[in-house]
Amino acid sequence: GARYANHFALHAQHEWSLADRLRVNAGIRGSIAVVENAEYSYAEPRLSLRYELDEDANVKLSYSRMVQYMHRVSSSAASTPTDIWYPVTDNISPQTSHQITAAWQKRVVPHHLYISLETYYKRMGNLIGYEEGTNLFFNTDFASRLVQGKGNAYGMELLVKKEAGRLTGWISYTL
Repeated sequence: GARYANHFALHAQHEWSLADRLRVNAGIRGSIAVVENAEYSYAEPRLSLRYELDEDANVKLSYSRMVQYMHRVSSSAASTPTDIWYPVTDNISPQTSHQITAAWQKRVVPHHLYISLETYYKRMGNLIGYEEGTNLFFNTDFASRLVQGKGNAYGMELLVKKEAGRLTGWISYTL
């Protein structure tokens, strides 16, 4: 049958200069999901620091905790991949993550270039998927085949933008 979930959130943030070259942005998001027989509530803090190395370059460091109450569950058991959106239930917990990001950004003024190098690490909990071999087409109770686990993701992105002149555009590489 159909599943219903009510989701509520409230967010507040503030940005200020902590020192001459240091900017701070701090925020908090409170979220709640109410489903049949269960209620989930989380505090989701965010913090970012930006330090100006000089007039055209800065470094950034940020942290955020995020919660997701609607899960996208994919299956490749059929000839075409199938995605199902599934809300939290009393048996399926929200997905959570903690992410740390560090970045270096530079403007090369005479050439109208913007260069950014960013790296991140993300620790995730309650990731959702199907048990191995689950076939959605012959299973009317597919929810009983859902499993949850942990995961990690990390990567780096290089971005170069040409922002003015006869030729503009950008190129990016993500690893």
